[in-house]
Amino acid sequence: QGRLPPVGPVLPRPSAVDARGQGSPPCRCSVGAPGSSATTIGATAANDAISQTSGGANGFRACEVQLPAPFQASLPLQFPNRSTSRKRIPSIVHFVFGFKGDSPPFSFVNFAAVASALAVLRPESVMVHCLHEPAGFFWELIRPHITVVQARDVPEVFGHSVSSYAHKADVVRLEALLQYGGIYMDTDVVTLRPFDDLLKGSVVMGREGKDTSKVAPGLCNAVILAEPNATFIRKWYQAYKTFNKRKWNHHSVVLPRKMAKDNPKLITEMNYTTFHWPLWDAKGLKLMLSSFDYKYEHNLAVHMWASTLMGRASKYKDFGLHWCFECRSTLLSMLRAYVPDPLISIVLVCDGASVEQVRETIESVKAQMLPAWELVVVGNTTGLCSVAARNASEERVRVVASGGSLSAGAARNLGVGAARGPWICALDVGETLDSKYFLSAVQALSKDPRLEVISGDMKLPDGSMVHAPDILVPHGGLVTRSPLPSATLFLRSVWEGVGGYTDMLPLGGENWDFWHKLQSVVSRYNRLPDPIAYQPHGAAADGQQNQELETLRQAMLCSRHLDLYPVAAVLSCHRRLMDMPPATEEGLSAYLQK
Repeated sequence: QGRLPPVGPVLPRPSAVDARGQGSPPCRCSVGAPGSSATTIGATAANDAISQTSGGANGFRACEVQLPAPFQASLPLQFPNRSTSRKRIPSIVHFVFGFKGDSPPFSFVNFAAVASALAVLRPESVMVHCLHEPAGFFWELIRPHITVVQARDVPEVFGHSVSSYAHKADVVRLEALLQYGGIYMDTDVVTLRPFDDLLKGSVVMGREGKDTSKVAPGLCNAVILAEPNATFIRKWYQAYKTFNKRKWNHHSVVLPRKMAKDNPKLITEMNYTTFHWPLWDAKGLKLMLSSFDYKYEHNLAVHMWASTLMGRASKYKDFGLHWCFECRSTLLSMLRAYVPDPLISIVLVCDGASVEQVRETIESVKAQMLPAWELVVVGNTTGLCSVAARNASEERVRVVASGGSLSAGAARNLGVGAARGPWICALDVGETLDSKYFLSAVQALSKDPRLEVISGDMKLPDGSMVHAPDILVPHGGLVTRSPLPSATLFLRSVWEGVGGYTDMLPLGGENWDFWHKLQSVVSRYNRLPDPIAYQPHGAAADGQQNQELETLRQAMLCSRHLDLYPVAAVLSCHRRLMDMPPATEEGLSAYLQK
């Protein structure tokens, strides 16, 4: 029972992220240049209230903070070259995840923890030991840069029942360090400075708080550095023979401090400020998220205490990556570097549009309160749309040449293919976005990182609304409008999974067809409570020709998505089609054969 179990198999690694696009938009935060040795942390007081926003982020300011280890999560992600130095403690970083449930969400804090370890420590490898592999777009961003190891479940240890996911993870981290050695960190620990000077010892841990005459803090197991098969770790593991699941932190925090006092030559104890300060109490959380008073001058890492931070009773429970754009605290300003940028790519097809229409749409994008976006304008580079885009005075706007006349679906596919962001907004020309749209979407995403589609209502010129559905389910009847507004956000990976937009349907049918295809694959959808966009005056079309095209479009959609329409609706649509001129019928016949 005391024998170390074998480590699980390494899960297959997906192909590397494609390096799409040319270059990355610069970060609006003031950070040390790549390769610099910046060590100053803290906001410049004179600029705290007047720091320039990016993209017109009303009230959201990028604080001027220098990072101790410069990095910017520009997409596609690129991390520094891995270190090859050989020391007593190997340059291998371990994380443990996925013991809390099947397909657990991988949050922004989790992403920042792994990304900062890659960027700052430059380890030879990062191993994430998962019982259940996480899900969500943050996980998909980081997975190509790590090694996923199938962890074992831990129903018992030395004959004692283990039921808590936290206690299971406690055991797995010790087993990984015994076999591999390296640096273990919880997935809510953000690395600030290299650990190079600590890799010469056998085992290194940090105290969980200040030593006082009344309190002797334990050694927190959220950060453990150890050589392979270290004596201290082996003794600690064997001590689980006395494990009692009712004593919550005894074996994880209290016991290692007691063992360290009994075996001082086997472990190096670091001061409380090295890894675990500020603490999880109200004062500590305020220092982390609502203050510039603490400068992290002695921290090598910061433990964000996610279980308390995001707890139901916490005043910070709605924390998400959108907080990083506010001048709230030193830590949040540093975390800004780990916000994927661009987070959202807006694709705007503008051939045939006027300069004024394109200008209005671009201005609504620039007014977004969340600035981590790029705008990909698709059109003829000699046309008016390109003139408008190039005169937008915004470095986040770029033009992709359509190379001739393309259908709306093909042009959108071209724009999405050139996009760098993981989230896509395929905006119709002339439509304008609500300034809070992206902020609201990211707030929803922070609550559920597994979301695949985010939408909301669109307001029409007459004040009425095009309502987005509350849930994505088959309609059960013939729809008269696109199931979702065109400004809906969706993951680029979902677009790839359904084969993109079709280039066969007339009169905006590519939107209808695309949303119908999403219904068969999307499992996580959120409808925002407020309108996301506004349709311009004169957008509605009428007339006999458009009515015929409308009938043709519905017949085509019925034929392509028979599973979404009842038989009666399909027959009704085709009966209407039979009353149309033969030329249209021939068009439908040619389409079906194609």
